[in-house]
Amino acid sequence: MDQHAHTSAQFERLAAGTGCSYEDTPFQSGLVWHSLREAGDSTETQSVLPKGLHIGFGVANMCTSSQRFGRFETHGPVLTALYVPEDGAQFETQVQAGNICSFGLHIADPEAIAADSCLQQITNLLNGGRMATIDGRATRQLNQFRTPVDPWFQGDARKLMLQARALELTAVVAQALDVSAAGGSVSPRDLKRASSVRDLIDANLCQPIRLDWLANQCAIDTRSMTRLFRRVYSESIGNYILRRRMLFADQLLAQGASVKTAATQIGYNPNAFSTAYRRYFGYSPRR
Repeated sequence: MDQHAHTSAQFERLAAGTGCSYEDTPFQSGLVWHSLREAGDSTETQSVLPKGLHIGFGVANMCTSSQRFGRFETHGPVLTALYVPEDGAQFETQVQAGNICSFGLHIADPEAIAADSCLQQITNLLNGGRMATIDGRATRQLNQFRTPVDPWFQGDARKLMLQARALELTAVVAQALDVSAAGGSVSPRDLKRASSVRDLIDANLCQPIRLDWLANQCAIDTRSMTRLFRRVYSESIGNYILRRRMLFADQLLAQGASVKTAATQIGYNPNAFSTAYRRYFGYSPRR
């Protein structure tokens, strides 16, 4: 079995372990893959990611961890980037019941990475460290990846569509990591303060949230809070609130809630919610 076939089989087994469909195609001495699950139960899997650069976009309620590369938990769209050395990376993953959509690419050949400026930039920014996770504004650029490639595309045309998505994915991740690196380091104290603001927002998504109230609750002045939040999370507080509310409503709709119920849960009237939802996702909540 050649390296491509071996890696493809590994990823296909991983997708099957979570009840997902799977397809892939060659991409720059590696492969680009897509998996999807319309519905399913909670699952736990263990996997070993092969050596090389891994870049992915996913939508799921999940938690994944590696003793070597760290842990992250997500309840919506997230981008990930990781460079795995020769001996591979062991991960344990818990996925909650519901929909899953994931798309990504894997490049094992260092020469192929060096030959592509975006891939080389991502590898340099990762610098052999922990897994990079990116949410916020960057994930909105890839919302169309939530929808599988149209079945009308078959054969070489389908391969080309997947490869085009891979190129877009690398561009978005390279830009997001570059912006993050340009922001400089953040002290542990400021990270804790920004995290406390985010946690307070998450705990009050269904309530009106004012900046002065947030600042008062977190013992920080409003201007410093907004600047710090943008620096740490690469998006404004307003964008974060909108994104979390839309994703929460999207989850409710996927579970069978009516548009009116989803709107009420996040403090919108139905008409305003439908407009905001369509503007965010690009299609109506009834769809």
